[in-house]
Amino acid sequence: MNIFRASYRRFWVRNAASSGKYSLTSKTEWAIHNKGKFEDLLVHLKDFIDRLHDVVPIRKESQDQIIRGDTCSILDLSKLCLVQSAFSEANYHQYQFWSDMASAVIQESTDRTIGCQNVEEWIRTISGLTQDVEDQRIKSTVMPVTGKA
Repeated sequence: MNIFRASYRRFWVRNAASSGKYSLTSKTEWAIHNKGKFEDLLVHLKDFIDRLHDVVPIRKESQDQIIRGDTCSILDLSKLCLVQSAFSEANYHQYQFWSDMASAVIQESTDRTIGCQNVEEWIRTISGLTQDVEDQRIKSTVMPVTGKA
C-alpha cells in the first residue's frame, strides 16, 4: 500500500503544474477542431475502462446501488435532467435503466416541490384568514372617536 501512496503522490506532483496549463476553452476548441483525435481518445479511454472492469469486476447490483445513490444526491434539477438525457441517448441497455432511475428521481423531486408549494400556499391562506379575523376583532373592540368631550 505504501508503494501505491508514493506513486500516487508522485503522479499528482508531476501533473499538478500541468493541470492549469490549458483552459477549459482551449480544451474545448481542441476537441472541436481535432474531432478525429478526440474520438480516438474516447475510444482508448473506453478500452482502458473496459479492461479495468475485466480486472476488477463489479457486481451489477453494487454498481446500480452506487449510481442510484449518486443520482439521488443530485439536488440541481437541471443537472439531473442532463444526466437523464445523457443516459437516454446512450446505446447501451444498462444506461437505459439508469436513465429511467434519473427520470424517477426527477419525478419524485417535482412531486415534492409541488407538495411543498401546496403546503406553503395553505399556510399563507391560513395566515391570511387568521390576520383577517384579527383585524375584525380589533375593529370591533376599538371605540370610534367622536371628538366630543
